[in-house]
Amino acid sequence: MLKYKYIKAQLAKTNKKNDENYVITRIWNRLDNIDIKFITQQYIVREDGKYALTNMFFPQLNLHIEIDEGYHQSPEQAQNDLIREQDIISITGHEIKRIDVTKNLITVHEQIDEVVHYIHSKVEEMGSDKIMSHSEHVPIRKCIWTQL
Repeated sequence: MLKYKYIKAQLAKTNKKNDENYVITRIWNRLDNIDIKFITQQYIVREDGKYALTNMFFPQLNLHIEIDEGYHQSPEQAQNDLIREQDIISITGHEIKRIDVTKNLITVHEQIDEVVHYIHSKVEEMGSDKIMSHSEHVPIRKCIWTQL
């Protein structure tokens, strides 16, 4: 029951953010693997002391998912996103995958399917036994990443 409560709590963080909620819920359901942990709204302290939130984070895979809504399309925001992404990668050493929800539904689903396939590939590379044993050691609380 603890995992179920945790998953509901993570999904509830996005319940007023329609695009995020749709994409995150679809990714989670398509993964269909309860041994994979995920965190929504992952907090990361940036080098300038400000913080960034990533939409979805898989701690066992060192993978963040960012969901790009309409406001990410402006040249200024695209530049800010690039800087933010570089900060996150340099601080955490993690990968970031992006999903552009300004496209049509079929394209959004294709992007989601690509991310799900990528995650399945990473899990297969690691071995499901590693995911399960690692999942026992990944706390199911919000992680905060800072550069040391």
